[in-house]
Amino acid sequence: MTFSAYKESKFWQAFGAAFLIAGMLMMALAFYYRSVAGTPLAGRESAYASCFVMMFGAVCFFFGRILNAVANGFYPFELQICRVLGVVAYAFGLPLAYLSVTQVANRTVMIGNLTAGMGGATLIMLGTIVLIAQRAILYVGKRDPEMSGELGLPADDITPEVLDSEP
Repeated sequence: MTFSAYKESKFWQAFGAAFLIAGMLMMALAFYYRSVAGTPLAGRESAYASCFVMMFGAVCFFFGRILNAVANGFYPFELQICRVLGVVAYAFGLPLAYLSVTQVANRTVMIGNLTAGMGGATLIMLGTIVLIAQRAILYVGKRDPEMSGELGLPADDITPEVLDSEP
């Protein structure tokens, strides 16, 4: 059973969004266990696991967006949103990771700072995923003159390919 590129893109977007939401819920439970229930170990382990679940969800979601760009093209606003999300993720992730690394170098690591470093590294990875997806959408997506707008990109010929030239 094969799907069209459009249907497969919707599947991957829904699959990725489900894992992103699951990762966020796991993170919320981790904060609950860390602060309210008073079991910091369970909260920390859940937070670590949720970081990887969110990265998996982001990769799946943006793979779906890339497939959607192949099937339907892209809009410049979508590229701008991806760029802003990537920059914001870097802006919050780099200081957290830097703080954790400098404290590891001084050998004064506290578990909370190590967890903050893990969160910062996750934000850096999410920012990288978003920026890679933004570039892939830009280069892979069909370039319709109406869609590419002011980007100055050459328009692709959007005529269907003829696979068999003989009748």
